[in-house]
Amino acid sequence: MSKKQPLDTITWLHREQLKPNNYNPNKVAPPELKLLKVSILEDGWTQPIVINPDYTIVDGFHRWTVSGHKEIYALTDGKVPTVMVHPKDNNQQQMAIFKKSSRSKVPPNLRLERDVPEKFSSTK
Repeated sequence: MSKKQPLDTITWLHREQLKPNNYNPNKVAPPELKLLKVSILEDGWTQPIVINPDYTIVDGFHRWTVSGHKEIYALTDGKVPTVMVHPKDNNQQQMAIFKKSSRSKVPPNLRLERDVPEKFSSTK
């Protein structure tokens, strides 16, 4: 493997160091959050939270959310596994997040052809 990959370095950071992003289109119902919590309690942390250099969460907001629950917090003293990515620009990062989240759920009020260019335009 010649190119360094984000997963080459997993860093455990305190959850309070991370910042949620303000453009996460993915919403999760409370029962799904409960399942995520049970999964981490039973299996441990199996996926890191992806962050950018200013510690904004790129992927893993829901894992970060449940990491604040008492039982999960106690597993690692409030620390969560993270990997850092270095997007070329903010627009690229937001589009990548949108693509990831839209693979599983697209909000019903979002029309891709119309809203994607508006939501991710750097000219706003």
